[in-house]
Amino acid sequence: MVSLVITLVVIALAFSVLTLVQKQMGGIEANLEKGTQLELLEQSLWLDFHRFNKLGYSGLENELKFSNELDSITYQFTGDQVIKGVDTFKVPLKVWQPLFLNKETQNGTIDALLLETTQGKRVFIYKGNDANQFMQ
Repeated sequence: MVSLVITLVVIALAFSVLTLVQKQMGGIEANLEKGTQLELLEQSLWLDFHRFNKLGYSGLENELKFSNELDSITYQFTGDQVIKGVDTFKVPLKVWQPLFLNKETQNGTIDALLLETTQGKRVFIYKGNDANQFMQ
């Protein structure tokens, strides 16, 4: 009888530990997903910053517009996600600052973008200006 009680206690402890481990794994998975979404957004923005030669921001529509002679793409910023064409990046942003020559701008040409998530992670993406931008 004593060995049966000890076995039941050990089994109960094992299930309790298993439940705690599963909760921890769920939290780790959620944090990893948030980090992955931010990294994917950063990578996509970096590629588009360097692929397109015209970069513009519209503060009224919260849209970032990239274009060149052959193609164009738009990023739409909302509070908890960024939409690029058919892609959606679930990144809750607290701050998104479009910059031109180190000054914040609400409309027009940009050369850098500063993003800050609600968790405090920051992403800064920039592109070097060429003489063509200043001649237009």
